[in-house]
Amino acid sequence: MYDWPELRPAIDRFWSALRDALRAEGMAAPERLERDRDAMAVWTDPTLVLAQCCGLPFVRALSGRVELLGAPDYRVPGCPPGFYRSAVVVRRDDPRETLDAFRGSRLAFNERGSQSGYAAMLH
Repeated sequence: MYDWPELRPAIDRFWSALRDALRAEGMAAPERLERDRDAMAVWTDPTLVLAQCCGLPFVRALSGRVELLGAPDYRVPGCPPGFYRSAVVVRRDDPRETLDAFRGSRLAFNERGSQSGYAAMLH
């Protein structure tokens, strides 16, 4: 879900270090990350070692089925650990400054399964 092409080299390095640490503790861990499978299929696979998912699918479908271990801290400016940020992009000349001002407007979003990209806008 967060495996964007521009981040893959860093994610692969992180996975290699994590995989090696897991193996050193006697845990089976795949050589490479699986990038071609449906996210829900990965998250519900009984052989799953570790995965990352958005909070919305965790709450809606995975709570009680998988164990939440933690949340990553990407050290994004203005976003404290344990929180996330959404960006609302508007035309430069749009005068609205609050989410309430956008009620009833058209919204382009990344996917319905995303907390920050979709569900946060519903509140």
